Amino acid sequence: MRSSAISNFFAPFVPFCGKSPSSTNFFASSAPFCGTNRGLSFLEVVISMAVLVMCILPVMNMFGTSGRAVQKSQNLGFAVGLAHRISQHLFTKPFTEINSISLPGNSITDGPDDGFFNPMENFTANSAGALRVTKAQMPDLYNFLQKFDFRFSLIVNNVSFGTGDEMKTVGVVITWKEGGQNLLYRMQVNVPRI
Repeated sequence: MRSSAISNFFAPFVPFCGKSPSSTNFFASSAPFCGTNRGLSFLEVVISMAVLVMCILPVMNMFGTSGRAVQKSQNLGFAVGLAHRISQHLFTKPFTEINSISLPGNSITDGPDDGFFNPMENFTANSAGALRVTKAQMPDLYNFLQKFDFRFSLIVNNVSFGTGDEMKTVGVVITWKEGGQNLLYRMQVNVPRI
């Protein structure tokens, strides 16, 4: 009775090939799938590979898309950091020395002494200890900036509210090249005469 109950339970799931599910030697059969011992045909393998490729292709496309998105956000974040560095330096410069730098702007690498990036740092009292954005002193940063051609420019407008009450509205523009496109980030800073 027990084997009969088990056979009846599996009856809808297993092809019987002419055997009755209630027969006693149902589970003793060596070939439950109609006794065929054939392999996969070439057509079945090709179809299964095509289905596998169709499933994997969108996933691989997502990796490429996400890689480009990460690169874009990295470059934009870097441009924001450069613009903030310039804006902080504008407040330390003498008011009369804040002048426009027209587009396409100054290159950050190997550029002239500008008070923003060249020299980048100087912890000594003389120019011998100045750290500049050059291939010799900062090779990783230099290569990154050269790869995307990061530049900066300043658009300066003088605003006067009366004698001694002046300020400069400075547009800080960071430009770079990415994927064949010229991109820019713009930030506006108001620098008062103190």
